[in-house]
Amino acid sequence: MSVAAALAIPGVAHAESLADQANHLRDKVVSALGNRAPGRDIVRWGVLDRNGKTRRPTQPELINYRDALSRMLAPAMPSPRPPSQSSTDGSSSSASQRTPANSSSRGSNTGSLPTCTWQPESGGDWHAVNPSSGAGGRYQIEPGTWAAYGGTGRPQDASPAEQTTVAQRIMQSQGASAWANC
Repeated sequence: MSVAAALAIPGVAHAESLADQANHLRDKVVSALGNRAPGRDIVRWGVLDRNGKTRRPTQPELINYRDALSRMLAPAMPSPRPPSQSSTDGSSSSASQRTPANSSSRGSNTGSLPTCTWQPESGGDWHAVNPSSGAGGRYQIEPGTWAAYGGTGRPQDASPAEQTTVAQRIMQSQGASAWANC
């Protein structure tokens, strides 16, 4: 039984409509930005728990997922800064969402990544691990995404330079909406 069908529990019509909304938005994101952009389809495949087992997404997880997909489709806001400057206050311009401000930098500086990519995720801890999703490192990158963007081993075990390089690749490919708080 699919997760979407499992969510169709009598008396929980809102969860079913959230799943339908997320499925519809995910289709739009894939059409507009490609299959990698939205990441894991939690409606279809569920959410990985800390033991690596799959479970149905909770209502708050579905809401966050739906909202993140919506942000990916939102038109870019006009940039209050020139494209060559990065934001340090957590906001990001349309230019910095699509391309890191210093795209030639593949090293350890974080100047091209907005604060929202790491501050609410890990508080800056390079070794942080989310026990619910398995995401790790300063940027809380999920293992599948980490590997897809060239990371080796586990994000939380990688050097700050490698973590930042992979996060910059994700930013360049998906924009700031790859992080729920951006």
